[in-house]
Amino acid sequence: VVRRTAQSRAFRDGSPLVFARALSYVASEAGGEGGVGLGSVVAVYVERKSEKTGEKRRRKKGGGRRGKEGEDGGGEGCAHVAFGAAEDTVRECDSIGFGVYNPQSLYRVRMLCFGPGTADVRTYRSVQEAVKRHASSDATSGEAALRIILRQRIRDAISLRRSLDLPNPDTDSYRLINGEGDGLSGLALDILGGTAAVVMSSAGWCEVHRETILEELADVLRDHAMDPEYIWRTTASRLAQDGCPASETRDPPTLPAADAAVVVTENALRYAAFPWSGQKTGFYCDQRDNRAR
Repeated sequence: VVRRTAQSRAFRDGSPLVFARALSYVASEAGGEGGVGLGSVVAVYVERKSEKTGEKRRRKKGGGRRGKEGEDGGGEGCAHVAFGAAEDTVRECDSIGFGVYNPQSLYRVRMLCFGPGTADVRTYRSVQEAVKRHASSDATSGEAALRIILRQRIRDAISLRRSLDLPNPDTDSYRLINGEGDGLSGLALDILGGTAAVVMSSAGWCEVHRETILEELADVLRDHAMDPEYIWRTTASRLAQDGCPASETRDPPTLPAADAAVVVTENALRYAAFPWSGQKTGFYCDQRDNRAR
């Protein structure tokens, strides 16, 4: 449950990050937060306004201490995070959408798909149908939901870049996925030289779902005549902040020599990039306009 406060206003207006301080409680089949692990796909709801809760809040106004997290389960605009069969407990609420949960992070839910009244509505309905089809298994329903969201987000990202004439004969290196900007908070993907795809993970859910992300990337990019080599990079400090210490992340597969370079072309200029050992993805694709000056 997320109260109608300054902390919750942003995500209710479309921000992809649901902050921990805005969260009051989590409903799950196992009861509370215990059954909802890192990377779990969850549904987020907002409670409908009622006369009763409105009166309750008016009586509280101006007096008494502020309730602790988890005390107040009602009120206008409260949002609920539901996992698995616990969705039945929020039948009287309006859906905000779906996201991935992290019990350790300041960003308790990273929204990946928004609900009715948004441009995401078709994807949202597909996710709803997938969850219903696999209702008997939380793990299966979450996996199916995540794959639908990833597939659509990657397709949208490709479509947007092509509308910007990327790639083109003068530029074969660009940022294909830019985290929140492409609806995938904590995930970035740079295409280098048209032959390497460097994934940058800075969120715990990305580490949990690494194989799923790589599989969906490969399938969608192949459908668009792209078959690069995938390189998975992480930002240890960001993962630690997200409750996923470096010691818990898996080692990447055997990589080429650290000094192996990929030749990239940008604005008709050629550069040597080092995706295996360089900073971030090995080439700051988001600085293309600055380099062109």
